[in-house]
Amino acid sequence: MFAKLAAFLDRHRFELHLGLLQRRGNFLSLVPPDVRIHDLRVTHARWAPPRLLRLIWNLRPDVILVTLLHFNLLLLMLKPLLPPDTRLLVRQDLSLGATLPELRRPWLWSWMVRHLCPWADSIVCPSDFMLNDLAVNFSIPRAKLLRICWPA
Repeated sequence: MFAKLAAFLDRHRFELHLGLLQRRGNFLSLVPPDVRIHDLRVTHARWAPPRLLRLIWNLRPDVILVTLLHFNLLLLMLKPLLPPDTRLLVRQDLSLGATLPELRRPWLWSWMVRHLCPWADSIVCPSDFMLNDLAVNFSIPRAKLLRICWPA
């Protein structure tokens, strides 16, 4: 998703950085060459917060875009520790209503989504179905939800 989005962002308006737990994977070849990649060198998201916070404070980004559920929730938990003017955008990558029952401890995931997602500055949804899922099933204010369409 990030590689596709990065290809469309105006380089005169945005300086793009990509933070990764580990710099590896097939998708790296899809990342545009002008995107600076930051390798946090951790094996699991639970070890990322100190390095992630250090990276964010060093870069002082205007906007952070997070694209996976567990990272969305992690960054939302860290939001009080981010530089004060940093906007946090989270992208919903799946239908939570359909996916949470399949996860271990679905009640905990549901609670975190309900209580942490409202801390996001905006939540980007790739479909009306996902937008409505968050609004109806998780009581996320519609004013926080954005629907995007990919160019054909």
